[in-house]
Amino acid sequence: MYNGMLTGITQRIGQIEGVASSSRVTVKLPIGLSYEWVKLILTNITIAQCTNIAVRINGQTIQEYRSGTEMELCRSEEDFQYTTTAGYLHFDFRRLGSTNIVDRDSTLIRTGFPNKPDSGLADVSTLEISFDLASGLTNPAISAYAAMIDPSSLGLVRYVRGLSYTPAGAGAYEVSDIPRAMLIERIGFNMASGVFTELVAKVNGNIVMEGPLAIHNQDQNNGVRVSQSNWFFMEPDPKGDGRDWIDVRSASDFRLIMTVSSAANIPVVLNQLGPVGR
Repeated sequence: MYNGMLTGITQRIGQIEGVASSSRVTVKLPIGLSYEWVKLILTNITIAQCTNIAVRINGQTIQEYRSGTEMELCRSEEDFQYTTTAGYLHFDFRRLGSTNIVDRDSTLIRTGFPNKPDSGLADVSTLEISFDLASGLTNPAISAYAAMIDPSSLGLVRYVRGLSYTPAGAGAYEVSDIPRAMLIERIGFNMASGVFTELVAKVNGNIVMEGPLAIHNQDQNNGVRVSQSNWFFMEPDPKGDGRDWIDVRSASDFRLIMTVSSAANIPVVLNQLGPVGR
């Protein structure tokens, strides 16, 4: 697979199992190169029929999405140049929208080379994607392709976690249990019920972001992002500078205060940056 002279390649890859109605699909990806992205071509399957999506390194879940629809929406918000294509499930391990290529590619899933002893960083021995298929599918089929570059040692990766909050009614609603072990890149809120209009983010009592959602959406749309209907993405810098994260690793308190208009359930997508094994 690797001949010592490779700088980049896109090819069909993976061992795919479980492609059937009401089944769990597993795509086992070969080790040896560094992954920029993986595209799954779906036949007789829509992205909405792919649920409980997970990406695992060495058996550890690093990314999870409730559905292909949710995953594609997050991709679409992240980069104004990204285009969703029907029949494709797209796993991009780059930081889309980053204007600096080094920052963009800092989270590739790099395999093939071990890390230095005592570096605190993991090596990749297994890499797989899995998700559930809906019932009632007729002749479903999946093929997988990947864009890969030279082998390298694994560094930071993008973590994606699904959370959920349920304010009981109108007023100020505080969230203080968001994991703080890694850098927080952005937090997406599914607000199909229109449950809050303003947000304050505080680190150790200091405000790091404040204001109506509309002003932040406008700022994002003037940068490299694309605001999405019924969603709000909290991020400190939407211009794609690359170092747009909130460092809460040593914080004793990180909390969000939402001005809530009604009781509802708010599904959340949390993006973080950190090493495998933390």
